[in-house]
Amino acid sequence: MTPPCLRRPEAATKRNQQLEAENRELREAPAPALGERRTADLPDRPGDTPKKKSSTVIGPC
Repeated sequence: MTPPCLRRPEAATKRNQQLEAENRELREAPAPALGERRTADLPDRPGDTPKKKSSTVIGPC
């Protein structure tokens, strides 16, 4: 059995890990949804990515 003086820090560490995981999920979740919403809100607007290729870059002479 774990001594009582060690249970509290272990519980705090476990809770911190749970909160870190939850925060990570909450931070990452909105990005795809916002991107989808953004494109759905502007159906008449062309995409942000240019259709034609950019010119070839020529190095120094």
